[in-house]
Amino acid sequence: MASHLGMDPERVEHVRTQAAGSFSLIENAAGRARQAAWMSLNPLSYAIQPGGFIIAPYSIGSTQLAAALAESAVRDAEVLLARLGIEIAQQIETSRAGSHTGVATTQSSRTRVPAVGTSAAEVAAWWHGLPSTTREQLLREFPELLGNLDGLPADVRHDANLTVLTSQLADPSLDKKTREQLELVREQLELAQKLYPDTKIQLVLLDWSDDSYPKVALSLGDMNEADFVTPVAFGISTGIDDLAGAAKAAQSLYDEQQRLLSRGQAEGSSAVVLWLGYDSGNQATVAFDYHAIEGGKNFNRFLDGIETQNPDAYGAPAVHSYGTRMLSEALSTGGQVDAAVMLGSPGVRDTVTHASQLNTSDGVYSTRAPQDLVASGFYRGLETFLEKPGGTNPDPNSASWGANVFASETDRGDGWGHNLYSEDGAGGYLNQGSSALRDSALVSLGLGERVK
Repeated sequence: MASHLGMDPERVEHVRTQAAGSFSLIENAAGRARQAAWMSLNPLSYAIQPGGFIIAPYSIGSTQLAAALAESAVRDAEVLLARLGIEIAQQIETSRAGSHTGVATTQSSRTRVPAVGTSAAEVAAWWHGLPSTTREQLLREFPELLGNLDGLPADVRHDANLTVLTSQLADPSLDKKTREQLELVREQLELAQKLYPDTKIQLVLLDWSDDSYPKVALSLGDMNEADFVTPVAFGISTGIDDLAGAAKAAQSLYDEQQRLLSRGQAEGSSAVVLWLGYDSGNQATVAFDYHAIEGGKNFNRFLDGIETQNPDAYGAPAVHSYGTRMLSEALSTGGQVDAAVMLGSPGVRDTVTHASQLNTSDGVYSTRAPQDLVASGFYRGLETFLEKPGGTNPDPNSASWGANVFASETDRGDGWGHNLYSEDGAGGYLNQGSSALRDSALVSLGLGERVK
């Protein structure tokens, strides 16, 4: 499609939509602040505890929340507008070069590399059609153009991303924050290789194009050859700085899969993919859906890449907290998996009123620990308090929603809070000894009929 100055209209519209979501959040926060101002004039907004002690008025809490929402939205909007400016500048430069894709100049020719976001099928066809010598030269000279292309073989993406990681860490001009984050990636990559010496470890996403929210994906097992592929996605405020904890959750699920496979419960090999591929927002934005919407687009592209390279694999994502909202967006807008596991969901997309709206062949499985007051109480109460348009998000653990609801408890019979994984003794959905871990592994291996 032709566009002014070589700009991709779909890409610009994508960024514009994100900006609009941020400004909508600011407008909502302003409304809450106005309401709080009126409430502060009303003595009925104050509460008195038994015993006569005056506690903080409801209006103060409302004002603080409104301020947090506004500050978060302003930061998001500033980042998005800066990205839009960079995008415009890049598109202008690209238009002068006469191409909308990356251009890698090899000794023999100018090879046009598909842009990130190109369909996985197109990327796979392009790569398949290249001579082996051109592939090798692209990997050697332009790894930054290849590592994040959904549709390329996982080994190719790993080799490209590992080259970029090594090169970046060798750059003396690299800023301190980025260096520390990339060191985390290298540490987790090396640790996984040490923990699983006979398992292929693949770095299939290393994206610093938005340095306010870097994206990483690490596969335990061969993503393109495994019989069972399980992407694991996370909730709010889980980013690159939380990589070590996210890795432990993924490792725990992978270990449980291996235990079941070694006992002959299923046949084949598995891969668990730690996917930090979207900006999940924070507590100030959790009641809203625009992070889930944008994340769902990213997740669908990632799923398409797996499907293109490994079409026979059984795919069953396991997602936690706000990640369940992201997944419900993905699977209700074109994404397709065999089954889905939702852990500690605060509610799915408000447009998804029944499990049948999600594209799964074997259904959706959902659980929430009895002690998980964050998902069952705080988030849903926050949505009500903010008068979220469309009302509170549907609960996948309700009987009417249509999921296969299973229990969450430890082998001691007790439970935990909202943690996905915890090392401090508090427990979590994917901690060893929990029924949620066992059942999540069963679903991921196509054994959902055994889940209780």
